[in-house]
Amino acid sequence: MRILSMGEFMKKRLNALGIVLILIFSFMIRYYAIHHYEYILTYDALNYHNMAKQFLSDGILGYKADFPSGEPNAYITPGYPLFLAAIYAVSPDENAGIYHVKIVQAFLGTLTALIAYFIAKRLGGGLAGWIALILMAIYPTYIVMPLFLLTEPLYTFLFLGYVYLQLVSFEKKKPFLYLLTGLLFGLAVMVRPGVFFAAFFIYLFYCLAYKEKGKFKNVAAFFAGLLIVMVPWWIRNCMVLNEFILLCTQGGNPLLGGAYPPELAPKRYPQENQFEEGIHVIVNGFKTQFSEYIAWFTLGKMERIFREIYLLYIIPQLKYVWFTHGLILSGGVMGLVYGCFHKKTGFIALLAILLTVFHLFVIPENRYAYAILPLFIILFGCLMSAAVKEGKGKL
Repeated sequence: MRILSMGEFMKKRLNALGIVLILIFSFMIRYYAIHHYEYILTYDALNYHNMAKQFLSDGILGYKADFPSGEPNAYITPGYPLFLAAIYAVSPDENAGIYHVKIVQAFLGTLTALIAYFIAKRLGGGLAGWIALILMAIYPTYIVMPLFLLTEPLYTFLFLGYVYLQLVSFEKKKPFLYLLTGLLFGLAVMVRPGVFFAAFFIYLFYCLAYKEKGKFKNVAAFFAGLLIVMVPWWIRNCMVLNEFILLCTQGGNPLLGGAYPPELAPKRYPQENQFEEGIHVIVNGFKTQFSEYIAWFTLGKMERIFREIYLLYIIPQLKYVWFTHGLILSGGVMGLVYGCFHKKTGFIALLAILLTVFHLFVIPENRYAYAILPLFIILFGCLMSAAVKEGKGKL
């Protein structure tokens, strides 16, 4: 074991102190937002809130705009409403429960910044970690989001936790770590199910990029962990709803809503068989109006997802850090190109591409950029770190 010199010891201590100070600042600015800006529960947030209340009072998992739903359903996966219910259960009243959720989400947002630091540091060194930590701490949407009872703070915490553990698993090559990775990935799926199918592409990448013994044992361990989380949901659906539902029944609605270019969208959408109708509209559109549909499903949707900062209007003062959005996007795209050609960052680049492509097939909202931008931030940090190292090497 090598003994650190006094200079190295002090450098490590100062680095740790800097991280702690940024994390404290990150939490306090989110705490400030919670106490100085008000948000009235509407739309998805209100539905999640009502679903959690109904689960506590009646034991029913049923998502519906009208409260109570009166009957169970699988319209959404239950992760976030159960998260709300757990906090409500230990709160003295409804208002206190909502407040406690916001505080917990502010804490999760701070921890998510720390996880991004560890991921970027693991891939690109200390400078990459610091870039990721600072941008995650001050990006406007991440400051505001704890105000809202929406899935993003919990999902992004779980998802980046999965990413970090997956990187550790790739390095350590231990089946138990892959099992834990599958568990964490499953929890993320229970909050936002769209990431589920990414698992198959991730492990195709793993099988192709990593040449090691026991590879298939590790793959089996990951999917065993995923099944541990998913099977109770499948059993519940079979027993309560009398049908097997892989994830949820909501999928057709966002697919159909995003199937039409804006100028071709109908005033009303059919309420039945929305998934099948969405597939039909997309396939037929590419056959009959290829140029309009290819433009809509590429640049058109990406502009809507990434152009504007989500929720900036809530705290106008955050316009002073608006530059972070352009920095993350431009740097993230360059980092994505860099990541695609380097094995170490290839996994992060793959995830960024998979999540972006998935959201090109549904209703495009800038809210969806929330969970993609941390990957751009990490890739940008790795790119900057590599550029600095390259520059030093030429001096």
